[in-house]
Amino acid sequence: MGRNTSSAIRSLKSIVFASFIALIFAFSSCKTTEQINTIALPYFSQDEVQWQSIDNTPFAQYFVFEKKDFPPLKYAVVKIDLANSNLVIKTYPNETTQRENGYIKGISIASAFKRIQDTLDAKSVLINTTPYTSHGSLLDKKLLHSKLKPLGLLEINTHRFSVPQFRYAMLVLGKGETGYHAKILSHQADIYQDTNEKAEFCIGGYFVVLKDGKLFDSSGRNFSYTSKNARTALGLSKDGETLYILAAEGKKKSTGLTYPECAKILLSLGASDAMEFDGGGSSSILINGENPLNTLSKRKNVSYIAFLFCNKVHFN
Repeated sequence: MGRNTSSAIRSLKSIVFASFIALIFAFSSCKTTEQINTIALPYFSQDEVQWQSIDNTPFAQYFVFEKKDFPPLKYAVVKIDLANSNLVIKTYPNETTQRENGYIKGISIASAFKRIQDTLDAKSVLINTTPYTSHGSLLDKKLLHSKLKPLGLLEINTHRFSVPQFRYAMLVLGKGETGYHAKILSHQADIYQDTNEKAEFCIGGYFVVLKDGKLFDSSGRNFSYTSKNARTALGLSKDGETLYILAAEGKKKSTGLTYPECAKILLSLGASDAMEFDGGGSSSILINGENPLNTLSKRKNVSYIAFLFCNKVHFN
């Protein structure tokens, strides 16, 4: 009887100890999940964001979010009224850019800013866009990136630099009577069914991450790729007349964002649809020639788009 009682007590102690450990683990897990949800996913509503005008320009605003405690995060968001008649869009490359066998000379965002805006008295927002593949010697690929080929469709004013990639998404911009109008296509091959004959810019990126106000992964993988990194993402309002640019830092001073996080941030700010451009080491942004993030990418990219704002200068 005594031996059976001792065994029962030992068994009870084991069960109690195991339950205690399980409770500690569960509590820790819940706490960790809560930290991830509240710290790593900072979403804002329109009313909570303090938008700043870009040099008193009424149709372009921005804000910068920074959290220095662990995990650190920094990103910038720009909101642009595409319908404003004073808005002009320029790109690199353009119809005059020399190219060889489909390859384009890669340049840094600082060089792109100088090429696009050097002779223009205007305020601007400039970002990288289309991903690419490199060509040439090992030195070219590792250091110079002298010859680059767009990975997906890139078409500027009917000048087609590369062919569509069905699995990738695309931004389409056309000019109307009062400014520009934009839309995002989930697959670049959809341009063949598109009836908008006024499209001036067809700019390929990676995947759609937001569609009709809901998270959506056009890759068909349901966001299986969830790593954090530097990101360049673009969102559009439902009417296609308000554009949102999200540029997230992904270096040592910022953990970066996942695709779903980009989508949720843009959704909370008013976007209905959103897509990703080339991220990682290619991700870069300049506002009036200044970098709002901690570091500026020196990587040579194949494609940039600049949104220029000026009330005094007439652009051709």
